[in-house]
Amino acid sequence: MSLLPLSVDRYRMHFRYLLVGTSLSGMLTPIAAFAATTGDTTEKTAVQKPGNNASTSAPGPELIKVTRKIGVDGVTRTAAGGGLITEESAPKSVSTVGRDYIAKQPPSATVFQLMKMSPGVNFSANDPYGVNGGDVTVRGLDSNQIGFTLEGAPLNDIASYAIFPQEYVDSENLRQIRIAQGTADLGAPHIGASGGTVNMSMLDPAAKAGGQFNFTYGSFAADREFLRLDSGDIAKSGVRAFISYSHFHDDHFRGPGTDNRNHVDFKIMKNFDNGSRMALSVSYNQTFNAFYSNPTLSQWQTSGLHSNYDQNYTQNDASYYQYHTNPYTNVVAAAPMHFVINKSASVNFTPYFWYGYGAGGGATVLNESGYYSGNVKYSSDLNGNGTTNDKVLLYSPTISHTYRPGYITSLNYNVAHNKITAGYWFEYSNEAQFTPFSYVDGNGSPASTMGQQNNVYTPNGSVLYNRNQITYTTVNALFLGDSISLFHDRFNFDIGVKETMVRRDGTNLIPSTTYKTIINDAQVTPQLAARYKIDRHNQVFLTASTNFRSPPNATLFANYSSTTGSLVTASNAKQKDEYSIEEELGYRYQGNIGDFSVALFNYNFVNRQVTSQVLIDGAYDTESINAGGQTSRGIDIEAGLRPWHHFRPYIAGEYLHATIDNNFLSNGVYLPTAGKIAVRSPKFQFSFALDYDDGHFFGNAGIKWVDSQYSTFMNDQSIPAYVTSDITLGYRFSNFGPLHSPQLRLNFMNVGNNHYLSGIAGVQANAKTVYSGTKSVAGVNPTYYVGSPFAAIFTFGTGF
Repeated sequence: MSLLPLSVDRYRMHFRYLLVGTSLSGMLTPIAAFAATTGDTTEKTAVQKPGNNASTSAPGPELIKVTRKIGVDGVTRTAAGGGLITEESAPKSVSTVGRDYIAKQPPSATVFQLMKMSPGVNFSANDPYGVNGGDVTVRGLDSNQIGFTLEGAPLNDIASYAIFPQEYVDSENLRQIRIAQGTADLGAPHIGASGGTVNMSMLDPAAKAGGQFNFTYGSFAADREFLRLDSGDIAKSGVRAFISYSHFHDDHFRGPGTDNRNHVDFKIMKNFDNGSRMALSVSYNQTFNAFYSNPTLSQWQTSGLHSNYDQNYTQNDASYYQYHTNPYTNVVAAAPMHFVINKSASVNFTPYFWYGYGAGGGATVLNESGYYSGNVKYSSDLNGNGTTNDKVLLYSPTISHTYRPGYITSLNYNVAHNKITAGYWFEYSNEAQFTPFSYVDGNGSPASTMGQQNNVYTPNGSVLYNRNQITYTTVNALFLGDSISLFHDRFNFDIGVKETMVRRDGTNLIPSTTYKTIINDAQVTPQLAARYKIDRHNQVFLTASTNFRSPPNATLFANYSSTTGSLVTASNAKQKDEYSIEEELGYRYQGNIGDFSVALFNYNFVNRQVTSQVLIDGAYDTESINAGGQTSRGIDIEAGLRPWHHFRPYIAGEYLHATIDNNFLSNGVYLPTAGKIAVRSPKFQFSFALDYDDGHFFGNAGIKWVDSQYSTFMNDQSIPAYVTSDITLGYRFSNFGPLHSPQLRLNFMNVGNNHYLSGIAGVQANAKTVYSGTKSVAGVNPTYYVGSPFAAIFTFGTGF
C-alpha cells in the first residue's frame, strides 16, 4: 500500500474532464477545496457512467467521485478549522474534535487536553502531559457532571462520577471527540450527566496489514513509546483488528515524584454487506503516579512552583511525597453492535464491562492514647515501645475495587416520516472502598503502596480502618424517542422521554451510627428539539431538555476523623437529585468557505451539586455540596475555515453569566450568597488556533484565554485570568522503504512560560470570616490546580 502523498497536479488530471458537456464555472469552489486534499490512502472511489438515452443526441455525463485521502495518522487535511469543527445536523449544541487536530497534539494528550479549545471548555492543567489528569469544566459545570463514554461504554466512576482521562484510549487510536455542551443524548448511559456528554470513538483497524510506531522524548525526562499492529483483512473474512501498546514516564515539574503509565488498546470489528456491524474494543491501563499537592492561594503566592509534597522524610511528616501515590489498574471493554433487520428496522446492542483496582495514598499521625475507627475509640502501643504516650505516623491509602457490567439496547424503526427509537439500559456495580492503616519503616517508606501489608490491628485483633464501605448500584432506564422529518429533511422535530431508576445500597463496615443506607431514586427527563434547514448552508435549531444527577455514594456513609473521632460527613438518605432545565437557540452556517455556529443557552438548576476536594486525615477526598439553585446563561460561538493556501484558522468563545439563586447554609448560618457568581464559572473564554498542512510541512498554534474564576460561594477569593499558548511544528517525509510517511514533530506547551493557577480543586463557602449577628462562620482556604510551565516534546513516528 503506497502512502506517498499525491500531488495537486494529479488531482488536476482527475478533474480536467470532470463533467463532460457541462460548464466548469460552478465547479471551481469544490475543485479548489478538493485540490487541497493531499492525503495518503484512498478511502473510497466511485465511478458512475449513466447509460445512453435514446431521446438525447449526446451521451450522459461521466461523473467521477473521489473521496478524501487519509494518511497513516488519520489526517485528512481538509477538515475545517484544522479539525476543531465539523458539519453538524443535531438540533443542539455539539462540537467535534477530529483527527486533523488530535494527530498534531502531544501523543500523551488526554481527552481533557484535546477538547480545551472548544467553546465553553476550560481545562485545568495539572501537569504538561496529562498523565495526572487535571480537571475540565464545560459552561462552568465540573467534569463529574459531564458524562464521558468510549465506544458507548460509560467512563465516569459510578460512585462519585469522577473521571480520570489518563486511564483511557491513546491519542493515536482516537478518531474523534464529540462534545454535547448542554443536552445529554437520550440513550446516554449516565446518572450524573447534568452538564452534557463527551463521546469518544476509536479508529477502526486498517484494511491492510501494517502498523505504526512512535517514539517521544521531552522536558522533565519525559519518554514515551507507542506501537500499533493492524491485522488487515483476516483470511478475507472481513474481520480486522488492531492492538497497541504504549509506555510513558516523566519526572514531576514541581517537587519530587514521577509518573508511569502502561497502556494497551485493542479493537476487532466486522462490517456486513447489509449495513450491520459488530465490534469489540478493550482499553487496559496501569499507572503508578505521584500526586501533585494542590496549594492554597497563600501557599502559591509564597512558594509558587516549589509548592508540593516534601522530598525528604522527617519523623511524623505526613506530607512526605511517598505517601501520596496513585497505583491504579483498570479495564474498560465495550462491544457495540448494530444489526439491520430490514430497510425499516434495526437493533443496537452494546454490552460493556468496567473494572478498576487501585489506591490513592495518604498518611495520618495517630496518638496512641486515643485513636478511632469510625466512632469507636482505641488506645494501644502502636510502635511497640511499651508505652501508649507517643504519636505514630501511619500510611493510610484509600483503596477502591470496582466491578461494573452493563448493557444498552435499542430498537430503531423507520415508518413514513418517523424514526422511532425505544431502548433500555441496565447496569450493576459493586464498588468497595476501604482505608487500612499500615506501618512505615525507619526511612518513612510504606511496606506496600497498596497499604495491605504490615497492617495495624486494633486491640480486638481486626485490621484498623478509617473507612471500609461497599456500594451496590443498580440502574434501570427506559427511553423512547421519535425523530420526525418533514419537507425533504429540511425540518426535523425530535421528542423523547427517559425514566431512570437508581438504587444505591451502601454498607458501612466500620463502627458507625449507620450500618446500611439505601436510596431508591427515579427521575423522568423529557426532551424536545427542532432543527430547520433554511437552505443547503444555513440552519437553526431549538432545544428544551432536562437532565439530572443522582447523589454520589458519599451521601450513603458517615465518615469520622481517625484522630478525633468527630463526624466529618453524615449519611443522608434524603439527599435530593440535582435537576436542570436547559434551553438552547442556535444557528449554523456550513458552506464551502467553512463552518460557523452560535448558540444561546439558559440553565435553571435545583439542588446544584458542587464537587469539592477536601483533606481528611492526610489524604484528599471528594465531597458533594448542595449549593441550592443556580441560573446560568450565555452564548457560545465557534468558526473554522476550510483550507486556504493550506491554512485553516479556528476561533471559539463563550460569555457565561452563572449566578447562585439562594443563600447558602453553613454551620447554622445563612451566608448572603444569593446573586453571587457561581464557582468555576469564568465570565469570558476565548480560543484561537491556526493550522497549516501542505502534506509535508505541518504546524498548529493555539491560544487560550480564560477569565478569572471565583473559588467560594461568597466570591471572596478567586484566581486571576490566564492565557496559555501551544505550538506544533512537523514534517512528513515521503515513503522510505518499508516506512510509510515517517514524520518528525515538535510540540511546545505553554510557550510563554506563564506561571498560573489553572483551576479550582477545593471549593469553599467562604474564605474570609462572615459575621451574622452574634454568629460567625470562619473562612476556609480553597485549594487550586497549578498549571505547568513551558515544556517541549519531540516525536518521531512512522507507519509500516
